[in-house]
Amino acid sequence: MLKENIRFSPKTHIKIQLVDITEYPIHYHDCLEIIFVMEGSVIIKDGYYVSTIKKGDLWYVGCGDLHSITKTNDSNILLIMHVDLNHFESIFPGIKSAFFASITKNNNESIESAFKKAKEQIVDIGINLLKNKLDRVENTTIHLIQNLVSKFQYFELNRNKFANEINHKNNYVMTERISRIVGYIYDNYDRKLTLGEITQKEHLNVYYLSHIIKEATKISFQELLNLIRVKNSERMLLGTNKKISEIALDCGFSAKRYYINSFKKWYYTDPDIYRRIHLPRAGLESNKKKMLSFNNEESYKIFLKYLQEQGIKVEYNKNIKDKSICIDLKNKGEKYVNPLNFRVIYRLV
Repeated sequence: MLKENIRFSPKTHIKIQLVDITEYPIHYHDCLEIIFVMEGSVIIKDGYYVSTIKKGDLWYVGCGDLHSITKTNDSNILLIMHVDLNHFESIFPGIKSAFFASITKNNNESIESAFKKAKEQIVDIGINLLKNKLDRVENTTIHLIQNLVSKFQYFELNRNKFANEINHKNNYVMTERISRIVGYIYDNYDRKLTLGEITQKEHLNVYYLSHIIKEATKISFQELLNLIRVKNSERMLLGTNKKISEIALDCGFSAKRYYINSFKKWYYTDPDIYRRIHLPRAGLESNKKKMLSFNNEESYKIFLKYLQEQGIKVEYNKNIKDKSICIDLKNKGEKYVNPLNFRVIYRLV
């Protein structure tokens, strides 16, 4: 079974867990997944490329994208956050089909600041989920998504990998337009789709729309369409017994050879070979999934350690009766009950 069904609480649309992973086999889910490496390192296979991510890195996995997590020689602690994007679609139209560039460290001051802020927001959400502060969780999640949309949604392809694209940050008109285009492609990739059809919806001429796509993504419309097709074909390769020719047609390619050529462009191998290599690691059967989850108290300690490492002064006092954590992403003091004997003295800035 490739699909992992994430069960959200009826009162919240977020799920966070802290885990130590040995092997998390190839799978997908119908929600956004954010992986925050809090300790150690892991190997992420996300679609057509493999990366080692280390302490402090963030990785974004889109809805429907096949991915796996494998430990390195280091021990690891990962914060895995799932977000039900159906709930936030009315606020952020097209968010389910958005591409976000996963990042480590960036020399651009604006992106680095947004990167730091995203990690602070994720930790804030985690702490408040533990304390059932659901209004705070909802509000901070909206600000987190806004941060992702404004700073990490634009991308360019560098050696066939997504990277942050700086020139058009905060161009919200272009952001919305690209989101609509990508969303429309996702909804219609399995049939013949032309740029002319999209120009009619966007009320733009073909030349100008082609220029916008190329400028924002560094690839052409046809390359973007074929990328989305082969990404979606991966679920059929590893989740069904369909022939390659059937998968090609189901994904909108007019012939098997066009599918094979496009697949090799992104995955660097033939679809049949890819299936043979990765099928043994696909699916979430109990004998394949190996991980350890941390309980609430352990999770609090991990969060507090992170705050200390970020320069947030944490004082331990066994005599504190009103045990609290004061965290403020907006320069407003706010206390949260904490079952541990810690008090955070300074606010996040």
